[in-house]
Amino acid sequence: MSILVAILSWWSFVHASEVVVQSPSSLDVEYRAYLAAHAACVTPTEALVRMRPSTAVREKLVHDFADAQKAFLGTDSGLARTKLESLINQIPNQDWSSGDRQVFFKSAMRRAQLAVNDPEMEMWLRHALTIGYEFNPDHTLFPPPLIQRWQQVKQKIQTRKVQVAGLNVDWSQIMINGVSCTADVCPAFPDTDIPVRITWLSDKWQPYTAIIKLSQLPQEIPARRAWVAGECRSPQFDRAANIFRDKQPFFGLDCEKSQATSANLNLTPVSGRLNMFEPPKKERPLYKSPWLWAGVGAVIAIVVAQSQKSQEKKDPSTSYGY
Repeated sequence: MSILVAILSWWSFVHASEVVVQSPSSLDVEYRAYLAAHAACVTPTEALVRMRPSTAVREKLVHDFADAQKAFLGTDSGLARTKLESLINQIPNQDWSSGDRQVFFKSAMRRAQLAVNDPEMEMWLRHALTIGYEFNPDHTLFPPPLIQRWQQVKQKIQTRKVQVAGLNVDWSQIMINGVSCTADVCPAFPDTDIPVRITWLSDKWQPYTAIIKLSQLPQEIPARRAWVAGECRSPQFDRAANIFRDKQPFFGLDCEKSQATSANLNLTPVSGRLNMFEPPKKERPLYKSPWLWAGVGAVIAIVVAQSQKSQEKKDPSTSYGY
């Protein structure tokens, strides 16, 4: 039931909200003021976070995990290793949600459980740490020796406080293996030396993704490609903006006011000028009105008809026979 509620919530959010795409030439303070005055509107960053990954991708992930679990419970350990590794290799493909990352975390723990030696076990436990550092293994699913080894590896791995240039200036936030990191709130991440998926999100620029190690993050320079270009009267959306069904550009408060004024006046260009009001119509003289003479004719016809009826009802002019 909770999954259905989440899907319905996502669907209503994406399809009921209008995405306000910020032009790089606009001022951030005006953009935020406009959003504060229009609570039903959302930013491209908010829309993308809610839209990723898609329902179809999540359904496939659940199916693959069930298939790997079935292989794990079977007798062919080699098949189980192959299916679990294939599942774990999907981590860099998307900016996964918390629930999705738990699936990968359990898969990595299962793969570590099938390790034939300690170095192999530690390698897969590092994968589990990379995708789910904040998670704790379920004692009902994993044996105590594996959980104890997990805790040892976790204590040994140092965490890194992420420093990203441009947050709150050009970029709204970054996603590290699906975990949100903003200028105000950014958790520490385990430095396992395993490449992670990092996605830069912005209300001005299209997303930029890199698969790199955390240590390489300060040197990475994300490419800037605008969602919308042009100007107030002639916006030009990039094809990538088609991901948003309902969208509008934002070039500044002055642009919004001028568009609202034009819409209210409903100005229509005629012969090279703007007519705000219809010209007054000239009144026709009353004696030239066809309705007046039609009415007069009708009255005359009625009078004549009544006169004829009166003549027919008069008494005979002779008294013969009486």
